[in-house]
Amino acid sequence: MRTTVSHWTVIFVVAAFISGCASTHNQAALNEPDTVLSVGRSTRSDVLSTVGEPTEKIRDKGEEIWVYGEERTKVPTLISFIPVVGDILDVAETVRDMKARHELIVIFDDAGVVKSFRRREAQ
Repeated sequence: MRTTVSHWTVIFVVAAFISGCASTHNQAALNEPDTVLSVGRSTRSDVLSTVGEPTEKIRDKGEEIWVYGEERTKVPTLISFIPVVGDILDVAETVRDMKARHELIVIFDDAGVVKSFRRREAQ
């Protein structure tokens, strides 16, 4: 007996996977932080409302550092075994992983004002 997978099922599963890769951060701000952040003027609350909740917060020598990174989801192992669907999702995941990932690093001074920020390629 042969099992067939409808093309709508494949489309639904791929769309669900891709939406799971979406970031909760403001992508425009991550791609071009100069347009939304201002050194010496933007505050923690400005950054939070503009960019969103950081992926990571670090305290170092009186400075607070917020790191914004891309959140990635993995294809669950069980789904990888589903004929056609698993193959498509495995390919989508491989292509996504080949793209460069970037992070936005925002450093605040003691008063909670942006001291500096930069965008870098993530390791």
